[in-house]
Amino acid sequence: MSPISLRLKDNVYITGISLIALSLIIFLIPTFSNSATDETMGFFAINFLLSVLYFIVGIASGRFRKGTGRLHLIFLFLILALISAYSLNREMSVFQQSTTWMCIVLVGCCVNYIGFALFAAAPIILKHIMCCVLGLATVLFVYLSAYLLPLYGVGFAAFLVLGISLHTFIPLLFTIYTIVLLRRVVITFPKGLYSYFTGIILVLAFALIFILKWNSTVSTINNEYRKQLVDGDGNLPAWIRVAQRIEAGPITERILKAGLSYAVPAEDVSFLRMPERNFGEEQKHDPLVMMSSMTTERVQLSKEERINILKSLYDSRHQAEERLWSGENLVTTHVDTRLKLWPALRIVYTEKIISVTNKNTKGWGRSEEAIYTFHLPEGGVVTSLSLWINGKEEKAILTSKEKAANAYTTIVGVEQRDPSVIHWQEGNRVSVRVFPVLAGETRPFKVGITSPTTLNTGDIVYDNIWFDGPSFASAKEEIKADLVNASGVLVPASFNKTGDNHFERSGKYNPDWNLSCTAQPIVQDAFSFDDHVYSVLPNVIERQSAVLSKIYLDINSSWTEDDFASVWELVKDREVLAYRDGEIERITEKNRNDMFAALGKERFSIFPFYKIKEPTRSLVVSKSVEMSPNLDELSESTFLNKLENKFDPANRYRLFNLSSTISPYLASLREKRYFHYEAGSTKLLQQLLQENKFVALSENDEEVIIHSAGIKLVKKPGTLEQSAAPDHLMRLFNYNHIMQQLGEHPMHDEAFTEKLTEVARQSYIVTPLFSLVVLESQKDYDRFDIKQKDNSLQNASMKSTGAVPEPHERALIILAIVALLCARFPYLLKFFVWKA
Repeated sequence: MSPISLRLKDNVYITGISLIALSLIIFLIPTFSNSATDETMGFFAINFLLSVLYFIVGIASGRFRKGTGRLHLIFLFLILALISAYSLNREMSVFQQSTTWMCIVLVGCCVNYIGFALFAAAPIILKHIMCCVLGLATVLFVYLSAYLLPLYGVGFAAFLVLGISLHTFIPLLFTIYTIVLLRRVVITFPKGLYSYFTGIILVLAFALIFILKWNSTVSTINNEYRKQLVDGDGNLPAWIRVAQRIEAGPITERILKAGLSYAVPAEDVSFLRMPERNFGEEQKHDPLVMMSSMTTERVQLSKEERINILKSLYDSRHQAEERLWSGENLVTTHVDTRLKLWPALRIVYTEKIISVTNKNTKGWGRSEEAIYTFHLPEGGVVTSLSLWINGKEEKAILTSKEKAANAYTTIVGVEQRDPSVIHWQEGNRVSVRVFPVLAGETRPFKVGITSPTTLNTGDIVYDNIWFDGPSFASAKEEIKADLVNASGVLVPASFNKTGDNHFERSGKYNPDWNLSCTAQPIVQDAFSFDDHVYSVLPNVIERQSAVLSKIYLDINSSWTEDDFASVWELVKDREVLAYRDGEIERITEKNRNDMFAALGKERFSIFPFYKIKEPTRSLVVSKSVEMSPNLDELSESTFLNKLENKFDPANRYRLFNLSSTISPYLASLREKRYFHYEAGSTKLLQQLLQENKFVALSENDEEVIIHSAGIKLVKKPGTLEQSAAPDHLMRLFNYNHIMQQLGEHPMHDEAFTEKLTEVARQSYIVTPLFSLVVLESQKDYDRFDIKQKDNSLQNASMKSTGAVPEPHERALIILAIVALLCARFPYLLKFFVWKA
């Protein structure tokens, strides 16, 4: 009878396979159901009981006795015990959450152990593979056994009181019985020993290469860091130089996250150590990281410096947000998107109502803090915020960023009551905080965003506004899109048309979608408020004469040799310069290859525009990478102080970008209007240099340009009796005007700050100076001196269309209503006369 037939008739073996399948399903339920951490104890109890049950079955049937072919059944029991051990690990963290690759390897090793019951019937090549995997498993379980070695004494002693502590010895038992299995295998398949040691050698070789690469990268980081501290000019923080020079690969990321997101050797090894959370994500256990950290020197960068590099190279700014409370049990359950797009104005208003749920249903730590980061289109601005308190929507009040932050921190950190706040962040981002999200409850909040559309080859394109935040893997979404008088509308196939230019979608949340329509001639509708009229005009690119005798090449890793060669041919007859090691250096025919080789290694560039001595005769040619530091990450540096203090709005820098991508650093400066800016190919650059012309930034107190939409927003004195244009024109104008002014004036100028304060308050827009905050009661607003301003647009809404009545117009409207009421109800006239 074949081995397969024998196993199929072996009830104890089949029972073990069935229990493993059942135990694995139960183990995975918390993962796929987003169960809270305090609800997993029940799942562990089942996993543990299933392993105990199979042990009893093995003993009772006599199949665990020597000479009964017990080895394969023992491995089934050990696999059940291993599942139980990792289920217990969720409650009493010995290992942090395993990395994905480690989970895959563990599952593969367990499947391989099960397969050895049928080893005799396997083809030769499969036998070699199984023996090779057995070698891998030996190394893995030896590592796990060694990691748990300090806990053996505690685990054995605790067994008398707490039987589950024997889970500590599962990896050791795997190691012992793996050797027993190998001895059995080589009796019938001697060549399997070679495959076994091949597996061990391959694993050790891979680990050694990883450790050597880790050591090399750490040495590079520390050397660059020390060099910058000693030899640097002190303008830029030392971590900037490190971030420019290191390779942004997976090993580098793990080095920077060691101790933050990856567990590293610690002195306080404890069986009852609770999971730690750092850098916005739960720590993970990676054997390669653990061994590398034990065998190499530590990175000399501080925690804050490492986080800054992670933000710059790996787009980890959301994870780096500081928390007052944990958010580990929070998930995003529903996203409700409403948008209204005006093609003839090329603006759109988007509302997102997001429901965040706390999976935790019991235990301590019931209140958690939800943090979301919204990524806005360039030039877009947050214009409303609401939080539901006791089932009622409460709208936010606009106040200074300092007051909003103080109120939120005080209430959340000490009093633990209801607030929500939204802050402007560098790089077209805003952060939203909501507290508390109570255990077992769902908390909705709403964010409204006014933004320009994108003009793309004759079409107006709207890209969905996406966010980072609590997991939205299982979130549902409802979308309603209204395009006012649009034509040629194109929407994703999942959208349904429910009316004239009205589209809807329901289903699983998808952050990546867009819609478009044919670009229309811009209408002359306007919006009126406070004796000013706001309108939109097409933006016509205007170029002025510019004799560009000095060309600065902003070279980094995004430049190709062809890029450099093409640009060099265009500019070699002029004075060509580049920034290298803190100095501006001349590029010549002799040194150009060396300069390119050196600068082309840098991950990103932070060009010091303040070193340009003649901005009117100079042009910076750049090509951007997607990742770089933001201006706020350079705060308090000498570099940023010089950049801001030496900027002259009358002599803006000229920047030509060879790509459509623009780095966060350059994007921040462009938003503050530091540049006359153009982007395009070397062909366009050649044309501009030959014609001695360059685009002129024609913005002032009455005009701002939204380049992506191809429009110019205009503000002029005057009033309108009626208009169909939405108030979003004013909000969008004032936000971009404020950003323009922030680039031109120092923040410590009180008169200037007060002027921008009035603009922001009237428009109700979130800016670097102002935030929106929702507090629980009027007493809270009074306590923190947060007041609602009457003469303002207030929170935006989907109904924010038409002109808002001026104060004197409101008075006339009220008098007209009173007159009508008195005419209809004469006794009211007597009442008013009597009161007078």
